Amino acid sequence: MRHPKHVGGDAAEAIAALEFIEQGAWVFTSLQNGPADMVVLWPGGAVELLDIKKLGRTKNRNRKSSHRIHRVLTTQQLALGVRLCYVDLITRQVDC
Repeated sequence: MRHPKHVGGDAAEAIAALEFIEQGAWVFTSLQNGPADMVVLWPGGAVELLDIKKLGRTKNRNRKSSHRIHRVLTTQQLALGVRLCYVDLITRQVDC
């Protein structure tokens, strides 16, 4: 059985891929663990290497507000020009 955290990440990648395809891009996903989850090729020739993350928020005891949990790119990802993309699984909003 898959770990529940992996299911959310897979869903985030699928939502992001659909968003880019609907915008006219070609999307190539990774078959192995690596520095990028997907490569997006735009019709004009631009290429993006993306690391897709499920949007996480801090939990505050007073519930007045919560903040986005920010992820950090690895040294290898920075060298390759990988960008982070956050996907909100509730609203399906993709923020790169």
